[in-house]
Amino acid sequence: MNNLVKKCLSLECLIAVTSLAMIGLTSFYLLANYMVKSRQPDTPIYEPGTQFATFKEKLKDVNAIGYLTNKDMSEEKNDGTFLQAQYMLAPTVLELNETHPNLNILDYTSPVYTVFTMRSLRSKPIASSPYGPVLAEKQP
Repeated sequence: MNNLVKKCLSLECLIAVTSLAMIGLTSFYLLANYMVKSRQPDTPIYEPGTQFATFKEKLKDVNAIGYLTNKDMSEEKNDGTFLQAQYMLAPTVLELNETHPNLNILDYTSPVYTVFTMRSLRSKPIASSPYGPVLAEKQP
């Protein structure tokens, strides 16, 4: 009996048992990770500025438009939305918070602000994006 206990507590036996336990745990985590990943739908990767892609068709021959927003455009808090719009709508130039162009992109945090701005500019929507921004044209 004493000899059996010595064999079970030997260094080689402890290393073998630990190795088998590690292989088992690693296999379990790999299987669990695979099952979780296989059930999640693939998230599509969007090109920057996709939220403005619907406006590109309407702006083919337009040189400059306004980009009106109430979002924080400071360097620290800007999420790059304005730059994404410029990228997607190039070669059309976007003028940040300028109301003199005939066409304006209204990118507000709430639809209430968008409607209020359209009323104050006397404009109507000519295109909208499912992501929120609206392309509006001033009425004579």
